[in-house]
Amino acid sequence: MTDRIYYRSRGNRFLFEEAKYVPNAELAIVLAERLEDAEAEYEQRLEEAKERANDFEIDANRLDDKVYQLQSEIARMESIIDGMAAEIEQLKETAK
Repeated sequence: MTDRIYYRSRGNRFLFEEAKYVPNAELAIVLAERLEDAEAEYEQRLEEAKERANDFEIDANRLDDKVYQLQSEIARMESIIDGMAAEIEQLKETAK
């Protein structure tokens, strides 16, 4: 029987093939260890991805707020321009 140290030194592909054709307790233990490590790594990656997604959502909300502010400012400026245009027309009419 091959020992755990040997299995730990081998790559995943070898272990998968070995598990198909020569399953044993030592191999199962090593595969379980690798699975545990992979699970921990992907849980960490998932948490990092969730944090990044949350950061992106916060940024998107800030950008939405900025867009709203700019739209309000544009509307205010358009109103001022319309008022000035009307005043210019009145001055032109009175100057005639």
